[in-house]
Amino acid sequence: MATIAELHSRTIALLTRPPNNLPVNVADAVLPVSQFVLFLPAHQEHALEIARKFMTLANEHPDDAGLEAVLREAETLAQTENADLVKYALMVFITHHPQGRRLPIPPLDRRYPTRVVPSNTDVAAGGIQALGALGAEAQLDYFREDTAVNDHHNKWHVVYPFSGQPNPANPAGPPVPKDRQGELFWYMHQQMLARYDHERRAFGLARTEPLQDYRAPIPEGYDANLEGYSHRAPNDTLRTVQLPFGPYSVANHEARRDRLVTAAQSGKLQKGTAQIAITPQLLGDTMEANVGSVDSPLSPLAFYGHHHNFGHVLIAELADPTGPFPNQSGVMAGTDTAMRDPVFYRWHRHVDDIFFTWQQTLAPNNLAEGAAAAQIRSSLNGGGTANESPDIILCLARDVPGAAAPDFDGAAFGRNTFGGANWDEPPSSFPVATTTLRTMMREEQLTQPDGSIVRKPYLDHEDFFYFLRVESTAVERKTITVRVFLVATELADDRRMWIEMDKFVHTLEANERAVIFRPGRHSAVVRKPARRPSDDPAVLPPGAIDVNYCDCGWPYHLLLPRGLEAGMPVRLLVMLTDHQADLAGAEKKCGSMSFCGARDALYPDKRRMGYPFDRPFAPSVTQTLAGHAHIATRDVTIAHGQ
Repeated sequence: MATIAELHSRTIALLTRPPNNLPVNVADAVLPVSQFVLFLPAHQEHALEIARKFMTLANEHPDDAGLEAVLREAETLAQTENADLVKYALMVFITHHPQGRRLPIPPLDRRYPTRVVPSNTDVAAGGIQALGALGAEAQLDYFREDTAVNDHHNKWHVVYPFSGQPNPANPAGPPVPKDRQGELFWYMHQQMLARYDHERRAFGLARTEPLQDYRAPIPEGYDANLEGYSHRAPNDTLRTVQLPFGPYSVANHEARRDRLVTAAQSGKLQKGTAQIAITPQLLGDTMEANVGSVDSPLSPLAFYGHHHNFGHVLIAELADPTGPFPNQSGVMAGTDTAMRDPVFYRWHRHVDDIFFTWQQTLAPNNLAEGAAAAQIRSSLNGGGTANESPDIILCLARDVPGAAAPDFDGAAFGRNTFGGANWDEPPSSFPVATTTLRTMMREEQLTQPDGSIVRKPYLDHEDFFYFLRVESTAVERKTITVRVFLVATELADDRRMWIEMDKFVHTLEANERAVIFRPGRHSAVVRKPARRPSDDPAVLPPGAIDVNYCDCGWPYHLLLPRGLEAGMPVRLLVMLTDHQADLAGAEKKCGSMSFCGARDALYPDKRRMGYPFDRPFAPSVTQTLAGHAHIATRDVTIAHGQ
């Protein structure tokens, strides 16, 4: 029997083999048969059927013998099935089966090296001109084409198949619903939009416009320059596509859009003759659409149908007949390439608008409800100006003595520097503190199958720490949830633009004056372990558990928006809530809680995702946040330079 090390090698070999362009074996396939399109129900169902087969094999054989049986079957299937489909099925097995988690999933640049190259391979590290997008959108190719961003999107759709996660304990049975999948589908994409729009501001571009008129020309084009993917010409319009079940028209799509908008406005989803009250979960499930939709069991032409998924398909089929691969789909067809195209963000802005329409029908949050028995000051001794909390202190890691040492005790440094006799000192009195976070462009090198090296620019930032001065007002030990958000100062009254930076749990002793140390790289939104493209990949022993779920999460090097050379004014928000009321779990050793949830448990926060920005504010965000002892804000800047 093969050793676990040998099984690792075979897994990597299979997941890194090039596409074989074999047909996707589903009945009456009409789309380009050499492409596996996850957004097509028939394609995903066939892949999950194979994943269930893998789980059955693993259950029938103990330990390593089960893994060997799975790999033997996968290697056999890859000879007759579309290789991309088999690789997706194997990744689902590895991610969701207890034994499968002992196998590795290589990063995207190893799985598909030809799909992560920049659309213009001649671009220099700081360059932003003449890339794949056409016109002003080209300035943002570094963000959309970021290798780790596209890997994250791909991994998220492995963790959350819209057809449902196969049940490892009963592969032949119904899929296992993932807790709050629909809500997380909305929130993960909403947060990506907020981040993308902050990048747009760095170049003086307006917010992303929704793709809500399906008959209007799409002015933004995209030249993918990827093998096997068509370009998309500017000013093309959506049209009827032939899908495995038959034709799907723009009118079909408009009808489902209109029904979803009506539901969002009324707060009710239609299920037969019944009206069902919307919840974040149910609306997200139905918009995606996934197994939790009110249309479940889902059919392609159900009442609400596959609005999100078929939007991807309609756009992907806008092949440019004058460009390379005119008979293939565009990058919107794949979860590992869709984020490269500017239209991805326009499409998801439209999807997000529907969710936002429903949210606007809700009453504002009562921010005093569930507040922690703790306070974070807005000013010293009642003085000072607004948004200048003395208790939100930032430090660049390079400025903190000893921070680079493996045994650095940040909590002790924080207590000794900012606490005790210094409790009432303003941040400006500490030379180690900063009011400016810094970003820059760097360059990664990608090895192609022929051995050539492709240079690719990526955004990065200097490591930084939060030191938060928090005072308990309780007479006993209390656990609190610390929520950190950031927004461009000019957009502070737009609740959709606030970026979640972190969310974590901290325990305060009775009446304690604590200085909470939190490295930026520990953020609950980033994949674990936090790494940059230039960092060596984490090396884990064969058979180690939890490797793959860690890969789901936002890239650490994109934690901060780009900012401006002269400094972009941004506002930090720190909010302290009662952990017992939140039921927020402690940070897991792996995985991005905010972007990817919890693997085998409930989502570890009872509050709605995005709280407190999940509902409208009255009279405004700025006025509502002011005057709460458990909420503080501070204005700083993000400076961009080489």
